Amino acid sequence: MPKGCFITFESCEGLGKTTHVGLLSKWMKDRGIEHITTKEPGTPHINECKMIREFLLNPNNDIVPKSELFMFLADRAQHVERLIKPTLENGYHVICDRYMDSTKIYQCARGLSRQTIDILLEFTINDIKPDMTFVLDAPVEIGLKRARASSKYKGGDRMERENIQFHEAIRHGFLKLSESISEHRFRVIDVSPPKTIEETHKEIVTYVSKQLFVSDLG
Repeated sequence: MPKGCFITFESCEGLGKTTHVGLLSKWMKDRGIEHITTKEPGTPHINECKMIREFLLNPNNDIVPKSELFMFLADRAQHVERLIKPTLENGYHVICDRYMDSTKIYQCARGLSRQTIDILLEFTINDIKPDMTFVLDAPVEIGLKRARASSKYKGGDRMERENIQFHEAIRHGFLKLSESISEHRFRVIDVSPPKTIEETHKEIVTYVSKQLFVSDLG
């Protein structure tokens, strides 16, 4: 049985990853393409991961960078072994809201060693890497305003409350990573206004359809 395709969405805060995961899922469902959607941290499919998400994002928790890294890695180890790997091996596609690239970029922005992060990631993901990664891009102020306004925490969660310099470093990190000559899976999509959600969705499904050999764009 051929393995499923692993598709990830990455970006700074508030730029529509969750929206586009949902729209891509609906597009696949309408065409009978078998898949699941999931997210990090804290996929709702795994109770232990949901607990880790709450702890990581609660702004009342003062978590040092090394602890934060290991919590993200623990979440991912459960996620990969209990959900992503078996789903792909059963021939289903997986669409994931954040994955390994977020760890590389966010933890480097915390000041941790990229070499150390890469070693730990390789150990954690067990060679389960994305086939396609969409990086949604726009000025960080746009996303932060949206994210903080919709957060269940007043003023935003732990990540959303970080200063603008931190979020600029995140944006720069994703753009630099997507330019790597050794990585051909990235597709950067500018989602800055006045570009609409519909226009972005069309760009995503046009690319996905070519990779999955789907002729009906709809």
